[in-house]
Amino acid sequence: MTQILVGPTDLQVSDIDIDWPNISNPFLGFCQNATTASLTADINATITGCGEVIEPIGGVLPSNATVVIITSSLYDPTLNPFTNLNETIYVIYQCGAETNGNFANSGANPRTLTITYNGPSGSCNDAVTYLPNSLLGGDGSTISFDFANNPTYENNGCQGLLEILDPSWTPPSAICDNEPAFDLFDLLTGTPGGTWSGTGVTGSTFNANGLSGNIQVTYTLTPAGCASPVIETNTITVNTTGNASWTIPSPICAGAGLFDLNTLITGTTGGTWSGTGVTGSNFDPAGLDGDYAITYSAGTGTCGETFTQNITVVASSNASWTPQTPVCEGDLDIDLATLLLGTAGGTWSGAGVTGTAFDPSGLSGNIAITYTVGTGACQQVSTQNINVLSVADASWNVPPPVCTGSAIIDLSLFVTGTPGGVWSGTGMTGANFNPAGISGSIAVTYSVGAGNCATTSTQNITENAGPDPSWNFASPNICETASPIDLMTLVTGLTGGTFTGTG
Repeated sequence: MTQILVGPTDLQVSDIDIDWPNISNPFLGFCQNATTASLTADINATITGCGEVIEPIGGVLPSNATVVIITSSLYDPTLNPFTNLNETIYVIYQCGAETNGNFANSGANPRTLTITYNGPSGSCNDAVTYLPNSLLGGDGSTISFDFANNPTYENNGCQGLLEILDPSWTPPSAICDNEPAFDLFDLLTGTPGGTWSGTGVTGSTFNANGLSGNIQVTYTLTPAGCASPVIETNTITVNTTGNASWTIPSPICAGAGLFDLNTLITGTTGGTWSGTGVTGSNFDPAGLDGDYAITYSAGTGTCGETFTQNITVVASSNASWTPQTPVCEGDLDIDLATLLLGTAGGTWSGAGVTGTAFDPSGLSGNIAITYTVGTGACQQVSTQNINVLSVADASWNVPPPVCTGSAIIDLSLFVTGTPGGVWSGTGMTGANFNPAGISGSIAVTYSVGAGNCATTSTQNITENAGPDPSWNFASPNICETASPIDLMTLVTGLTGGTFTGTG
């Protein structure tokens, strides 16, 4: 008898053709009939384990099935029993009652013999070659072939051919996580037809993409019967593939604070950084000035990669300055450099600015002045206001001459320049001029503004003495028949006036 394993696709019995080593006994095809059914029943009667042998249903051998080919209907199960079978296997019978055998293994001699199995339409062919003089013993001599068709000669006595399930496989050397997926059956050194399981496993394909570390992969062979599955678990080591690419940032200012280098990664994240100013993934430019080599390392083992580039650090600039207190538009130029608190050598700009000089003439209000220092990313700008006050106008109109007894005059009504100033002089109270008790030319001063922007204007108010209309009539009573009286003769004050009244 000979034993084969069906591949991953169902196989029709009628598609199998065998070239036997004994060319005198050619292949006679397969039969399935009452005789074969009886032989199969006899085989099962020899089994004390929990397995059984069955003939194909509808002439189909299912995928991954173990199949025993018995070459003659003269087979006697009692002489070659399947006593310890613990799985379900298929049995097919070559037609005819061979007596001389098909294997040409009688009489050990130094020659090679080959059995060729031909699949459907000549596809899926396989052949095994053996040396008759290497057989062990007589009855019960067996040859097992691995999947590279290497023979192993053994003799376990006269018993039915049983599949010895061997789940052994050899894991590959450490692989990188970007390597192409591969078929785990390529690693198999034992029995095929089993199943693979573990992280990264789909069917029999192992894909390392996205994996890292020691990955447990298990190969399981499950007998068709009641025998327990046999397994072998090995470790496939997956190293992270390093892509250490990263982008150089624009020049960094020394005073910019910590910079997260991980924001520059364009390759594999999770690596390590090294270099001057580096702690963890942070780069601290404080106190640095110039180009600094920074290295990023990603990946593990032989899958790792490093990439070194220069980061440029530029010394920090300070554009701070203190604006001068309000100035008058008539003041002299101000040297803005004297107001600087930060880094010298920058440029000034704004209305009234030429170089470092600020000319307030012709300006008024808050004038925005900007100081710019440094270059590129390290440039700093500070804009502040200088308050320019206009020169005050103290002009005012002198009121017409007034009399000593005239009413109080509000001189603010006569201001033609800047209002809100201060009045001073004889007869002044606030902005009010009181002519009472004074006469002549009275100097009055108006002051407005502060500091260099203050002006004054002093003018004279003419005050005349008041007229005296007093007159006196000595006799309190006169007769209505008395002669007319010349009232001018009664005037004791200033003459030249006019009298009014009855009579």
